[in-house]
Amino acid sequence: MNVSKKRKHLFLLEEFIYNSKLKFNNEVIELRELKKFIASEVKESNEIIREINKKLGIEEHLTEILIDKETEYPESKLEIKEEEVEKDSKNKEEPAKEVKNKKERQLLQVSANIKNRKGYRLEKTEMEKMNDRIEEMKLKSKKKKLIEKMEKKINDFDIGVVKLSNEKNIIEGDLMVAKMKLVTFY
Repeated sequence: MNVSKKRKHLFLLEEFIYNSKLKFNNEVIELRELKKFIASEVKESNEIIREINKKLGIEEHLTEILIDKETEYPESKLEIKEEEVEKDSKNKEEPAKEVKNKKERQLLQVSANIKNRKGYRLEKTEMEKMNDRIEEMKLKSKKKKLIEKMEKKINDFDIGVVKLSNEKNIIEGDLMVAKMKLVTFY
């Protein structure tokens, strides 16, 4: 083997290492974007489920997907946004707004406590009760479908993470072999 073939072989090995790392990093970024998309869909679904629960009179704890920006987006660690600067300046003005909000809440409570009018029918007819049961069944079905859809997407994401982890192990092995060949070629 002459020098030019050795250099070409070294270059090809370095290119293989670079392309392997680049491919893996792109897959990690795609998975991160998928997580962001799934988190937004889960948030939307949870809002719908909360509305359904409110109509059904059910209180239920719903899990949210939290995205830690420091670990998910390390490149944005040192960024300072204008919103943060404005938030700092607004913190000084908030105590006056809280007093106003308390007064608004008191007015809402007073209006909610107003008694029903005379002659208002409190009892529902059989048809209204049946319609309520049908509506309840529809809402429960819709809720169940949303939960199943969310769980499927989350499970698919988890499977993607496991596949990427396995691929990482394979790539690490390939990179070690390539680095060992680089060492032996020098």
